[in-house]
Amino acid sequence: MPKEELKLSILREVETVNTQRELSEKVGCSVGTVNSILKLLINDGYVSLEGILINNKLKNKYSLSKKGENYRYELTEKLLEKKKNELQALEQEYRNEKR
Repeated sequence: MPKEELKLSILREVETVNTQRELSEKVGCSVGTVNSILKLLINDGYVSLEGILINNKLKNKYSLSKKGENYRYELTEKLLEKKKNELQALEQEYRNEKR
């Protein structure tokens, strides 16, 4: 999966999971890759990390910042445009082969 698509997947799922392992399973990549991308997203201010106490255990809770929400929308638009262009090219190729 290309990096921008992976970032988008992480941004879409980060608030729905409790661990990086769960997130890696949802987006289909290694925990190490998720960890690296999360660090970048946190450092850039797109995702925030806070520790919360559950059953006397400290757990990480990820959440999107407003900046992160805007970035998710930007990435979505960019990737949709890319996919539309790929589809148009594929349709044109198909038409040319059919002739």
